[in-house]
Amino acid sequence: MKGSLIGFVFATAVGVAAAAGCSSSSSGGGSTPPGTYCDVNTAGIHECYGYTNLTASQASSVSSSCTSSLMGSTVSSCPSSGQVGCCESVVSGYTVNLCYYCGDPGAYKTACTAQSGATWTAGSGGPATCGVTGDAGGTGQDSGGAQDTGIVTAADGGAD
Repeated sequence: MKGSLIGFVFATAVGVAAAAGCSSSSSGGGSTPPGTYCDVNTAGIHECYGYTNLTASQASSVSSSCTSSLMGSTVSSCPSSGQVGCCESVVSGYTVNLCYYCGDPGAYKTACTAQSGATWTAGSGGPATCGVTGDAGGTGQDSGGAQDTGIVTAADGGAD
């Protein structure tokens, strides 16, 4: 699977190897656990990344990378409106979260549940494809369903 921004934010800012995970934000009325969340909407692709169990210094680094490198916004939780779904995994004691807001929920679920111990929570749904309106190109996803950002994560085996 191609990498997602999650590897960049977590591995670069925090210095801990991360796997693509999914968010515990719930479209079914549940709440997101306290943590550091980054809402990113780039070229028509909307994703939200979250991390819990971080030290204050790690949370600060993730927040800084969110706004400066990813041009995202730090938020208190991932938005539930329009979620395709969210995936959650635990890597080295850190809970890594990722919510998707466009694309094929089946592909995201398959990619999520292929990770040992990861859980998928279906959302209320978003657009079937990702990308800028009028984009004649692809969906902004690879066959694994993750946004192809060219950033390596543990989930793609280090190959991007």
